[in-house]
Formats: sequence, structure tokens, C-alpha cells
Amino acid sequence: MKKIVYQNQSGIDSFLKKVNDIKASVTMLLDEFNKLDLFKLTSIDDLSHLISKKESFLMERIEEELPIQKLGNFRINKKEAVALLDLPSFTVVIDCCNNCKEFSSYSRLFNYDGLKLEVDEIRLQLHSDAYRFYATTKDQENLAAAHEAAVKALDQLQKALIASGAPTMSNNISIGTYFAVSDNTIKEMEGFYISNFSAT
Repeated sequence: MKKIVYQNQSGIDSFLKKVNDIKASVTMLLDEFNKLDLFKLTSIDDLSHLISKKESFLMERIEEELPIQKLGNFRINKKEAVALLDLPSFTVVIDCCNNCKEFSSYSRLFNYDGLKLEVDEIRLQLHSDAYRFYATTKDQENLAAAHEAAVKALDQLQKALIASGAPTMSNNISIGTYFAVSDNTIKEMEGFYISNFSAT
């Protein structure tokens, strides 16, 4: 059974903030797009194409959705018919698209059913797990526990050195391999976990 022995909380927090920021930007885009009342976006692919292709995607879809136009007994070319339409300005939607450039890199973390954009919680959890390290054996659990105890002990030593006015520990080869020193505080070093534990 796997047991979490370390997680990069700042990395997780930064990742989750990025996902929430992207969701907010894309939701704003959807709100502005729906105001145009042109056609329906029904999938993540539609969203991705709108964001990447912008006005060309809008014009292509308007052309697809437009019924066959006739002038008397003659059919009018759809491109020509679209050019004759009194279309609303796309400026605000295009500006919103420009604020959603990172969506393509995170699109698999979202679901869209044509009504509401939602985060896929299962995939979000899987991506968050990349910032966690697990022990899979008792020996690894013991190693992680010993390392945590060493961090606390070294941090107490550092505080005692500060209090006594003695030279304090800083990042160097002997300390930096397993521990990090930041603002005179001893902390866990992610490299220790990368070398000794599984990230999945």
C-alpha cells in the first residue's frame, strides 16, 4: 500500500491556482461568446478551436450553420451570403480568446457539455499526484521518517547556533544533498525524494 511521505505543497497550490485562473478566463469567454447568439459550442474541441483560430473559426462555423440561400431560382454561395450578414463585433470575444492561450495545455483537465465548463476532478487529482512522493515498502517508510526526524533535529541545531551566535549552517554539498537551508531554517529537499521514492 502506498503512503505519501512528501508533497510539494507550493507546487500543488500553484498548479491548482493555474487551473482555476484558466477556468475563470474561459468561463468569461463563454459568457461573451453566448452574448453574440451565433451558434452553440458543444465540446472542449469547439472551445479549443475558438481559442486558437478566433475569427476564422467563427466565420467557418457561421458559414456551416447558415441555411442554403436563394435569390429567385439561384443559390447564393455561402461565403458570399455570410459576407452580406450584419454580424456583431467579435472584438471582445477575440480579446477573451487571447487571455485563454494556456487552455490548450490544460484542456484535458476540463469537461464541457455545451452549458457549463467544469474541472475533471479525477484528472486533476492525477496531475496533483505528480507533486507527491510515496513509500511502497516499510523500509522506505522508515527512511522517510528518519529523514523527517533529521530535518527537525537539524532545524533545532540551527536555532541553537543562531541563539549562541555561532556560525550557522548554509547550503553546501554536505547539507544540500538531503536538506535545504532557507532563511536559516532547515527544510526537506525534494531531490532526496526524487532519488529514493516513487512519484506515482
